[in-house]
Amino acid sequence: MRLYLYILTLFFGFSNFCQGQFLHTPAEIEEILRKSPTKYQIIEEKNLKSEDFKSCRQETTPNIQSTNGIARWYSESYIFVDKKKGPVKRKLKKKLKILKKEESEVEAKDYAQLSKWNYFLGDFEQAIYYKKLEQKASNNPLLGNLLLAKCYHKLGKKEKAFDHIVNAKILASYCKNAKEQPKVYYEKFDELLVSILKKNKLAYDPWSIEPLYCIKNNYEIRYQGQAWEAYAYCKAVWKNEKGYAEKMKSISDQPLLMVEEKESLLNALTAYLRLEIKEQEKAFTLIGQSLDHNFIDELIIYELYHAQGKIYPYLNQESDDLTKLKDYFKLAHCIPLPKK
Repeated sequence: MRLYLYILTLFFGFSNFCQGQFLHTPAEIEEILRKSPTKYQIIEEKNLKSEDFKSCRQETTPNIQSTNGIARWYSESYIFVDKKKGPVKRKLKKKLKILKKEESEVEAKDYAQLSKWNYFLGDFEQAIYYKKLEQKASNNPLLGNLLLAKCYHKLGKKEKAFDHIVNAKILASYCKNAKEQPKVYYEKFDELLVSILKKNKLAYDPWSIEPLYCIKNNYEIRYQGQAWEAYAYCKAVWKNEKGYAEKMKSISDQPLLMVEEKESLLNALTAYLRLEIKEQEKAFTLIGQSLDHNFIDELIIYELYHAQGKIYPYLNQESDDLTKLKDYFKLAHCIPLPKK
């Protein structure tokens, strides 16, 4: 009885995010599938890995140049390269003298080079100075977070380093050449993140949500575990049941993809709570905590989009979207270190 009441409360909680209208329960979703003229094939996959399900879904990163004012940028992967030495440093110093002009004549690309070369020469204050000029000239205040994080870290300014490395992490999917970076780039990225968090007496928790489901074009639903079975059923209804998505437009002014994910996660969480033996306990615990802290939108944006290398197309840097996303990341992925 206590579990039933908790699940009922859960539905009310989720529904509050959709203007008081009710999202559909797992039983209602199953009833829609049962009455559907479409004949679904339901297949449980006990041995497939997360990568297999992802490949089965054939997910692709959309080719988006900008979205809601957030301009994309190229990675500053050079910050993970060893410092330039000897003759190269002398060459860079010479280039700096040539490139330094009257400020009115310097272009954004020049600021980028000045920032890069000062970084290699170990003048981190100057690297920061020119990076900020580049941000202003290009009208992109989110540009260069990785470089700024590394420079502030080197200068011992731990709070500023923390702020910029979190920005870099949550917005990494906006990097235009992210897919081209070698594995070592991301390893060094996370090493820097861990190092900066440690200075701020925090540890990085790299947990993730891994939806173990797939829906094929021949109406074949594949899943692993009862929680992801419920999630897959909901996804199948959204994808294949005529008029369903159109009808759900009326319950919220949020983008439909957000409403779809909320309903799908609600179904998965409800199924998870009914399990005697829990699966992906960490992920579902954080889903519940995010609901309690009013971070469910941010969980969806980060865990199901940005952390998967996909861009959430409705993020707006002019509102408090980024602030809430950073607050969510700190709650979900930054753990206080035990006091000595």
